[in-house]
Amino acid sequence: MKTLIKRFLKGERASLAVEAVMVLPLLLFAYGGMFVLWDAVKTKNISQNAAYTISDMISREPGSINQAYFDGLHRMLEFLTYGEHDSKLRVSVVRNDLLEDDVTEEVRLQWSKSTDDWFPIDSIERIEDSLPPIAVGDVAIVVETNMTYVPLFELLGLGIKTQTMYNFVVTRPRTANQLKWNDGTTDDGTT
Repeated sequence: MKTLIKRFLKGERASLAVEAVMVLPLLLFAYGGMFVLWDAVKTKNISQNAAYTISDMISREPGSINQAYFDGLHRMLEFLTYGEHDSKLRVSVVRNDLLEDDVTEEVRLQWSKSTDDWFPIDSIERIEDSLPPIAVGDVAIVVETNMTYVPLFELLGLGIKTQTMYNFVVTRPRTANQLKWNDGTTDDGTT
């Protein structure tokens, strides 16, 4: 019996199969991790590109925006993100004005609209810390998108779990006109 055990331990037949069985789980885990990581990075990139595209579309708008245009923007966001993820959109317009003393600047929220499942901004304080410097008399368009990312399978070792991908994009209008929200009360977009 002793010689049989020694011969078994010294034998090299079928060592490739044994090594493959030992390494295969590690290889599968590494491959799956790379796949999930790549998918998360790709989805984040798609989400950012969609937010910048929406922001650029709004910045080129010469007149006012109404609810139908906003609904179209949300459909565009879903199209650009392939409609695979729950997406939300919020658009706000802010303006930097001088107060009556002609010295003090104040950034004011002009209007904010969002999809039904997300709240519009009611106060500039919610986003003021995230805004870049805005010149006096200038207008800035703030586009925020939220997209829920659910990985194909969650890998606890990599920390990639279901998460919300948030984008915050600030753009200046490309036209001299002030971008207004048209709720249908007047022809020129003022309320």
